[in-house]
Amino acid sequence: MTTPKVIAVVGLSGAGVSTLMQAAAERMQGRVALARRIITRPAEPGGENIISTEERAFTALQKSGVLAVSWYAYGMSYGIPKKLPDAPVVLANMSRLALPEASAAFPGLSVIHVTAPEPLRIARLTAHGRTNPKEMAARIGRGPDFDRLGLPVHDIDNSGDFETALAKFCATIERIAGT
Repeated sequence: MTTPKVIAVVGLSGAGVSTLMQAAAERMQGRVALARRIITRPAEPGGENIISTEERAFTALQKSGVLAVSWYAYGMSYGIPKKLPDAPVVLANMSRLALPEASAAFPGLSVIHVTAPEPLRIARLTAHGRTNPKEMAARIGRGPDFDRLGLPVHDIDNSGDFETALAKFCATIERIAGT
């Protein structure tokens, strides 16, 4: 197994990060795989393919060194395992706050930053149905700025036609991977 090119995909809640990642992995099958996040919340039918766990088990994974990156947000713990799928490129859905740890864990890390305007993000989060009003306010209240840490960051606007955004997303992955 060769070491994959890891691309952190980040964006504010409701920007469409998971949707773009899943569609790109399907379109670029065999060349791109998704790192499965470990999250302390139940998995949802038809939702992101996560590994659901309880907080105590998550803490044990952290202590045992299984996780390459971990962070806490919105009352849940999130992690990316050190063991990644066997593919030339691996996309990892991460928090912008996890980028310092991720850049240390994955040398050569690149970042795709997915954006969408606030009204659209609110509509998407509302459609998900898993965010209560207090959580919604916290998720929407985060600002768009983040420390890019000198990493190569590629911005993708996901506010218009999905196929257009997906084509740009896939083309960006290919540019980053050098294919």
